[in-house]
Amino acid sequence: MLYRRHVLGAAIAGAGILWQPLLAKAAARALEYMPPTVVMARNRSGSWIVSSPLAGLLNTRGSATSGLQEAINHATSNGLELRVFGGRNATIDCHATLSIPPLVDTIIDIGAVNLYWPEPINGPGIEFDTIVHSTFVYRGNSGYRGNDAIVRLRPRTEDSVRGVIDSDLFFFRLRALGGDGPSGLHLDMSSSPMRSTKIEIIEIEGRTPIGGTIMSDGVRVTHPTVHPHQYVLDNTIICHRIKGCRGAGIRVGVGTPAPDAGRITGNRWSAIIFPHGAGAVGLSTWERSGRYDLSISKEERPFDTGIVLEPGASGNLLVVSRNDASINRIVDDSSAQNNKLLP
Repeated sequence: MLYRRHVLGAAIAGAGILWQPLLAKAAARALEYMPPTVVMARNRSGSWIVSSPLAGLLNTRGSATSGLQEAINHATSNGLELRVFGGRNATIDCHATLSIPPLVDTIIDIGAVNLYWPEPINGPGIEFDTIVHSTFVYRGNSGYRGNDAIVRLRPRTEDSVRGVIDSDLFFFRLRALGGDGPSGLHLDMSSSPMRSTKIEIIEIEGRTPIGGTIMSDGVRVTHPTVHPHQYVLDNTIICHRIKGCRGAGIRVGVGTPAPDAGRITGNRWSAIIFPHGAGAVGLSTWERSGRYDLSISKEERPFDTGIVLEPGASGNLLVVSRNDASINRIVDDSSAQNNKLLP
């Protein structure tokens, strides 16, 4: 994809006179069927360049993200997919929030690239708008400095529909390096629905190099409050490791007034959680009819409480293979008292 036009052009120019018309026709057909993909990669000098099948090389001079924001904007505004090729020591310094415009029927695939925020920013590291029938993949390590969230989903723009619907998101490592109480992943669905979406994260980490912690919650969910018929419903969230959280590893239900538990329902969670210190908890939830497969370990630091079932929690199934809480394995404040804990 990158440089293909140049390669084909050189091949045609080097061919004999008799073969040039045939090669030119074949090249035209090959270009016609090229995947509609924007490509971002490093050139031989190590600089990031962005190539588009519509516009050639994009002008990214002065970019706050080495051209990544411009590549994303160009791809999404033109209905194209985006591939970012990384590799060993591939790093993009970000001096602002990486803002993902609405994604509808598309793919963004960022390879082994370190996204690094060298100084604190006001806002999340990566912020998503509406996501519908789309895939987002990030296979690199992130190093965020700020007080918000490393990744925040906050749909605002109404395209065919506003929300996070029927999509698939993958993140390799989300790490907070500085700030005061950021969260790892914030699903801010206060004004939009989220349903039938899968999110998988290999690791969320908020530890400092000297063994302290700066992260509040690993995963935080804000329930819909604006429209009466919007829900966080039938999603799958998988977190292979959540480390360094002084609040909750997973907090399902955030907001004032108290979360409406009926707006968060039927989601499936799977996580290994390492609470950081006495006041940290593994899970706090207001959900109804959720399924939780959890391991809550003291291997990072001892903690007092493993699970808190908030007043609205109802009909949840919790399969907990390990709960090392030193005082309360579970605090059941639920009104319904019909949640089931196994084993």
